[in-house]
Amino acid sequence: GSLDWESPIQYTQAVVQEGYRQYINSMFATLESLASTELKAVHAQRLRFENCFFFVERVGQFAGEDAVLRACCTRAQQVGETAQAAYIQEMLQWSPFWPILRLHQQLEDFICDIPLDEIPFQLGFSAKDMVDAIEKSFGQRKEVARRMAAIRDRVVKHLGKDTPLEKRVWKLLKEDLISHLTVLQHNLQRCYGSSRCNLPLQEIIRAASDL
Repeated sequence: GSLDWESPIQYTQAVVQEGYRQYINSMFATLESLASTELKAVHAQRLRFENCFFFVERVGQFAGEDAVLRACCTRAQQVGETAQAAYIQEMLQWSPFWPILRLHQQLEDFICDIPLDEIPFQLGFSAKDMVDAIEKSFGQRKEVARRMAAIRDRVVKHLGKDTPLEKRVWKLLKEDLISHLTVLQHNLQRCYGSSRCNLPLQEIIRAASDL
């Protein structure tokens, strides 16, 4: 039978685009298969965003007016950013700061549900509980820089030292950490007043800027 194409060029373009689509779908499926074999979620997420961002970097420059390649680059970018955010969350959960970050998430839920003056009377949320979590997370103030450096060292181990991707992820991780802790400090003041529930926020910001 005849083909409903206006020209051989259009036919060739359609065949090439379908080939792109099938090849790239296979590539994404293979990436997910490889990621599923990783024993730790942090490594699975790293594998995803490393490969997706590499794909966007190398293929994006050739996408031009090709709708299929542009769509695939958009998909890869979205998958990469989602995996990158998940990686940062995994790194924060691994970090020495997780005890206070975990309470930060729970405290935000409490603030939505109960009056502020009742929060210090909730199990695990007394002023002493908060002070203990702060001390466990940050130790002595002089230890803050060392604990920040330990997180940076792990990012470097995963992504290489001073690579564009390492610099990008480390910048986002620092910003995420400081953002969470800034909100937490505000909430601690709201819930506990001028008690000892104070974060070494300036030390954290200073240590982050030095790395």
